[in-house]
Amino acid sequence: MIDSPQNGTTDFIVTLPNLPNNSITIGKIGVWQDSEIGFILSRTYWGQGLAQEALSAILHYLFDEKGMQEITADVDPRNERSVRVLQGMGFVKTRFVEKTFEIGGEWVDSLYLGLKKEVWEGRYKERR
Repeated sequence: MIDSPQNGTTDFIVTLPNLPNNSITIGKIGVWQDSEIGFILSRTYWGQGLAQEALSAILHYLFDEKGMQEITADVDPRNERSVRVLQGMGFVKTRFVEKTFEIGGEWVDSLYLGLKKEVWEGRYKERR
């Protein structure tokens, strides 16, 4: 999937090993419009650190291999778990905009967060 961007995105499947030569798909993580990251994980696997693990892996790829300088995220501010995962990886709030997209007939706000490469590198080096 690394070499196959689809319709402006680079998506990765999040899996867990199951049986030899087999795995269980539990979500996906990817980039939209060059620098906006997004992820989704099956509710069964929430709270186990798996979203953070997937996010860490894709951040390494985007910053180190793709040479990106900054990554953004657009989160429904009611999704406190996703906000905490992003902030735990070093993302900081950059702005809030009301009624940015519609889900099931309801307009939803957006909380934007950003992570600069130099901040990521500083945090990554501290973890070693």
